[in-house]
Amino acid sequence: MPRLAAADELHDFDFVGLNDPMLGVVGAYDDLAIDFDGDAALCQAQFGHQAGNGETVAQDLLLAVQGDVHGQDDRGGRLPLQPGTPLVSATHSPLRMILQRMGRPTYAAIDAAALRHNLAMLRTRLASGVKVLAVVKANGYGHGATLVAPVLDAAGAGWFGVATLHEGIELRQAGIRKPILVLTGAQRCDVPALLEYDLRVSVLHAEMARDLADADFKRPLPIHLKIDTGMARVGVLLHELPAVLHALRRSPQLEFDGLFSHFANSDRVDREFSDHQLGLFKEALSLVRAAGFEPPHIHLANSAASWSRPETHFNMVRPGVILYGVAPAVSPAPNGLRPVIRLTSQILQVKDLPAGAPVSYGQTFVTRRPSRVAVLAIGYADGYDRGLSNCGAVLIHGRRAPVVGAICMDLSMVDVTDIPEVRVGDEAVLWGVQDGAQIRIEEVAAWQKSVSYEVLTRLGPRVPRVLRGSVTG
Repeated sequence: MPRLAAADELHDFDFVGLNDPMLGVVGAYDDLAIDFDGDAALCQAQFGHQAGNGETVAQDLLLAVQGDVHGQDDRGGRLPLQPGTPLVSATHSPLRMILQRMGRPTYAAIDAAALRHNLAMLRTRLASGVKVLAVVKANGYGHGATLVAPVLDAAGAGWFGVATLHEGIELRQAGIRKPILVLTGAQRCDVPALLEYDLRVSVLHAEMARDLADADFKRPLPIHLKIDTGMARVGVLLHELPAVLHALRRSPQLEFDGLFSHFANSDRVDREFSDHQLGLFKEALSLVRAAGFEPPHIHLANSAASWSRPETHFNMVRPGVILYGVAPAVSPAPNGLRPVIRLTSQILQVKDLPAGAPVSYGQTFVTRRPSRVAVLAIGYADGYDRGLSNCGAVLIHGRRAPVVGAICMDLSMVDVTDIPEVRVGDEAVLWGVQDGAQIRIEEVAAWQKSVSYEVLTRLGPRVPRVLRGSVTG
C-alpha cells in the first residue's frame, strides 16, 4: 500500500476531529480520544481526564477503528496504543488507521484557526450588539458541520443556521446548545422533534403557519417569519403578510421570535436591486410592528451584506461562505480571509506513455509528447467534478499538474511530465496550499463553470473531514 504521507504530517495537530459516515464523529484531543455521537457503550478504557464540557474522555476512537469493548483487537491481542500514548504522532496516528480502514488516502483538512480568523475579521465590520448567526447548512458548506460548529461556537457565534430538521438535530447531538434556526421551514409532524431539540423554525407562508399551529404543543414553538423581497423562492410576499400575521395572532403557541429575508445579489457593485429589497423588508417590518408584534431578532444580511452594508445588519447577520474563507465580490474586498479547507489525495500509480496515447474514457485527451501521467485516488463520486476534465489542475511538489482525460468515478489523471521527481504515494492537493503555491476554491469553480458554493457542498461523504487545530483556540 502507498505510504500515507497525509497521516505522517499530523504530528503537529493539537486536535484531530473526523466527520465520517462509517465511524460517526470522533476525534483525538490533547492526546485523548473523544466520541461525540453520544454512544458510551463502547467506552471502557478511561483516561481519567475531562473534556471541555466536563465529561470523562474515553479511548473510544481506537475501539471504534478496531477492537472491542475489552480493549482487544479482533485476534485477541492488545490494542496497539495504550492509555497515555499520544494518539496523534508521526508513527501511529488514528487518521492512519482510519485511512487504512477506508482503503483510500484521500481526505479534507479543516483549519480551525482559519475559521476563527475569518469570524474575527467579520466581527470588525459589525456594530456592538449585532449577533452572528453562522450558517452551517449542507454539512457546514461541505466542511463537516459537526467539526466547524463547535469551533464557531467557542469563537463566539451566537446562533446557527441549518437547512433541515435533521441538520439541526445533528448539531444538538454534537453538543451545540446555542439557538439553531431551521431555514427552510417544517411540517406539523416535525413539531415534536423541533420542541424536543429546542430548534427554531422558519415560517414561509400562511398555510405553513396554520399547519404548525394545529400540532400538539408542550410549550411555545419559536418561529422566524421569512419575507420574500425579491428572490421569488420561498417566503411571504408583502401583500400576503396581513393573512400570515392574522394566523400568527390566532396561534399563541407560535412564538414570533424573528423576521428575516434574503438578498438576491448583494455581492454586485450595482446596489439598485438590493436597495429595493431592503426597502421592502423595512416596509414588512413596519407592518409587523403596526400589527402589534415586536420580533426580537431581525436579520437580512448574508456574507456579502454582512461585510459591506452595515445598514442591512439590524440586530443579527447570517454569514455563510465568508466564514469558510471564500470572499464575496464586494467593495471593499475582504482581503485577508483564510481558506478553511484543504483537499488532498495521493498518487496511486505513475505511467510512462508515448506520444499519441489516449487517456481515460472517451479519449478526450491524447498525449502530444512522451508523457508521465499520475493517477490520483479521487473522482467525481468524491465530489471532484467531471467538469474539471482537461481543464483543472492539482498541486504536486508545489507545482501545478494539469488534469488530463475524463475524470472517473473514483480516479483522476494528471500530467506530471514536467515534475520529474514525482513518485507513487506523493501528496496531491486538489485545493489548498502546498509548498507556497495555492489553488483556490474560486479557481476550481471557474474551471468547472460553477460557483464556490457548489464546489464545497458537493464534496462527497466518503471523503473524511479532519479538523486541524483545537476547538477553543
